[in-house]
Amino acid sequence: MLENLVEEIENFLGKKVEVKLTENTTSLLSIAKKIDKIILRMNKHFLYADEDVFNDILSFFKTGTRKTPYLKKYIKKNILHFKRKKTISYGTPKGQFFDLKEIFDFLNEKYFENSIKSTIFWGKSKKGYVKKRILGNYDPLNDIIRINPELDKESVPLYYLQYVIYHEMLHALLKNVCKKWHGKEFKEREKRFEHYEEAIKWEKRRR
Repeated sequence: MLENLVEEIENFLGKKVEVKLTENTTSLLSIAKKIDKIILRMNKHFLYADEDVFNDILSFFKTGTRKTPYLKKYIKKNILHFKRKKTISYGTPKGQFFDLKEIFDFLNEKYFENSIKSTIFWGKSKKGYVKKRILGNYDPLNDIIRINPELDKESVPLYYLQYVIYHEMLHALLKNVCKKWHGKEFKEREKRFEHYEEAIKWEKRRR
């Protein structure tokens, strides 16, 4: 599709076209006219767009028209995806009492054959970022695991923190498999955690 778009623009303008893919979320599309060629810059995510969107892109560069409904719809639907990836604020896996990366690596080897590639870190303590009742969170869009800093305490058993991390790692493993977030397969796999019963009991006491 990209090749077709370049060919159409070249045929229309009669000049060589150079396409540069970017991660720019402010200017998703731009065109620069040089003496010997046209430089077209476009966000790399447009490569996943359908033919209608590409036709709108072509129309935009041909005529400068604002009548590009498919392009606008695509941007509206995906622009949050672009910006969210750019504005993620990464924390640190090292806490006062626990190193999340060490625990993650241990669980990854023991239960997942080192197949989980997610990033893990302690969430921020600011209000609204991680609620106290939410102990862990998996973001499938960015493949990130956040753990509530309320668990970075000497009074929290290691096996319980391992359970919370294991739970979120399961989400990373099954995100494209299970239709339900906590479906049957998820629950069955969750019980394979070595200290599952202990963790559940401690969690109930914690409440």
